[in-house]
Amino acid sequence: MKMYRKAPLAEETDDFDYRKTITELKVPAFFISGEYDYNCPWELVQEYSEIIRAPQKDFYKISDAAHSPLWENSEDTCNALREIKEMTING
Repeated sequence: MKMYRKAPLAEETDDFDYRKTITELKVPAFFISGEYDYNCPWELVQEYSEIIRAPQKDFYKISDAAHSPLWENSEDTCNALREIKEMTING
């Protein structure tokens, strides 16, 4: 993916590791990953979701989806979003 990164900040973010840099949030954090996402593998997203501290957090792996779960499996993604909405509104 590096060949696609021509932004001025690309060099500064090359070695940026969220797992070490952003370990706590003061807002809820919800992660949605596609089962077949090879750009951002769900295993790494799940690992990060377990590391980060947040008032509320959860991880959703969307089956039969890759990098765009909202379009590739909209039913499961929308169900996850509804669940997140209920958790955050009724908290």
